[in-house]
Amino acid sequence: MRIPMLISYPRSGRSWLKQAVRAVTGYPLNGVHSGNSRRGRKFYRNHDCDSLILLLRDPAVSWARRATCNYRFRIYAQNILYYDQFADSKLLLHYENIFEPRQIYAIADWLKLPYEPFGDFEAVRQQIFKRYHKNKRVKYERRDPTPEEIVDAHKRCKQLLPSDIYEKYLGRYVS
Repeated sequence: MRIPMLISYPRSGRSWLKQAVRAVTGYPLNGVHSGNSRRGRKFYRNHDCDSLILLLRDPAVSWARRATCNYRFRIYAQNILYYDQFADSKLLLHYENIFEPRQIYAIADWLKLPYEPFGDFEAVRQQIFKRYHKNKRVKYERRDPTPEEIVDAHKRCKQLLPSDIYEKYLGRYVS
């Protein structure tokens, strides 16, 4: 079994992913949001782990869904750079793909964890979402980003990342 560290930016699907992996494996996946506090950023950089999972979501969508919060593109970019430079085993996940059972099974395989396939995936998905929303203390805005926000979010990320790194990790989000 690997001892992974899961890093993501808020509103990137970390809670869903952790609960979905636990639902099939029984194993609690640890992780930190690197955008919440200095303590979180320091923790993942100093955490002794043998593998790393980076969960990415289009920065424009994350930004739009955190409209009432201070979105820090610098930290979002630092997650990507940290992952890119990580020398040990690593796994890149994109938000759009983590809602499929086969993706959850692939993660369990990568983690080298035994798992039980979902019986009724839709029922499990609804149960996870219900638990997630029950435990949320902060309400986030649920809206799509405006065209201006999309341009601005990607412009900011392009300023913070080398062009090859931007293209490698975020190029899929630019149409």
